[in-house]
Amino acid sequence: MSTPESNASRPHVALERERKRLANALHDGVAQDIAYLAMRTPLLRQAIEASDPTKALQYLDDLENALSSAQTGVRALIEEGRPEDGGADLQARLSTLCQRWTQRAGLSVSLLWEIEEPSLDQACVNEIMLIVGEALSNVHRHAQAKQARVQVLQRDAALELTVRDNGKGLPSARADGSAPRHFGMLIMQERATALGGHLEIAPEADGGTQVRLVLPLG
Repeated sequence: MSTPESNASRPHVALERERKRLANALHDGVAQDIAYLAMRTPLLRQAIEASDPTKALQYLDDLENALSSAQTGVRALIEEGRPEDGGADLQARLSTLCQRWTQRAGLSVSLLWEIEEPSLDQACVNEIMLIVGEALSNVHRHAQAKQARVQVLQRDAALELTVRDNGKGLPSARADGSAPRHFGMLIMQERATALGGHLEIAPEADGGTQVRLVLPLG
């Protein structure tokens, strides 16, 4: 039987869940676009000061595309309360994502697809895409990598999706031996857990970093 205290706490729980959902959605979409704008704007200024119209136009196109993406994300949050969906075809969506990062960030991203299209509902695919998008965003912003690879395979009864890069690796450990963690990593971990899977973030043997999502199928 519920008590007056438990009934009173329900609005607070619902409000906290909504706050967290909005924070995650903003980080996954609009915040990434804003971060990209912040990185591209100084390059545009340098091109203008160097009287290089070719690069200036390129960076201007990048800024316009990022602004359009941010506007789309904001409209989606206002109208639907979540980022726009893109269908349940995981291979096609991953391929488009890799192409977008290659064209937009100068980061060569390849897709190694080694399974048949898994039977996943659209909500699950949306969450996977957000995890992979955050992993590639981290590669671009923090790893100083030139290449990244997204690999998808099936091991036993689980979907295994790995993002690898050839960057500078994970940040140095803190004084207590623990690795620094940022908001994006925590969101990825939470999304993986919510899907019934788990996420591993580890250094590569030859440098770089790998982010591995293991998700039970069926």
